[in-house]
Amino acid sequence: MLKFKITYFKEGIINLNLYRDIIITCLKLNDQLRLDNFISNNLRQTNLEYRKCIKHYSLAHSEFLINDFQKALEYASKISFRNIFVNSVESIYFRNDIKAHVLRCLYDLNYLETAFNHIDSYIHFLQSSKIASEYLKKSISNSSMLFPTY
Repeated sequence: MLKFKITYFKEGIINLNLYRDIIITCLKLNDQLRLDNFISNNLRQTNLEYRKCIKHYSLAHSEFLINDFQKALEYASKISFRNIFVNSVESIYFRNDIKAHVLRCLYDLNYLETAFNHIDSYIHFLQSSKIASEYLKKSISNSSMLFPTY
């Protein structure tokens, strides 16, 4: 795909949804090497305006994959989705990815009280969201989507 520039939608800028899909695929395959190679080879192809946020998003996933939950939390805390997808449905998927990883990290680090607060705040965020689908709201309320299955 990269050889034929199928992943780009304009002038060398990678589509963020495709970027996310590749990261999620690497996570599901538990393929740290491919994930790190993808990040190092393609991060510079993201929109410069969003690159810092996408870098933290990517590195949070990478650290999560190698079970360095403390570092994953550090990278996740640096992500500001306000800069990306201001009123877009796509932001929900990026946020959900990170929220699920943060919850898993908190659980694995035995920060249970913080994990419960995290769940509660995310449920309230989704319930008030105008762009989250009803399916996502219901799934999160049942907590089934908060635990990644990678």
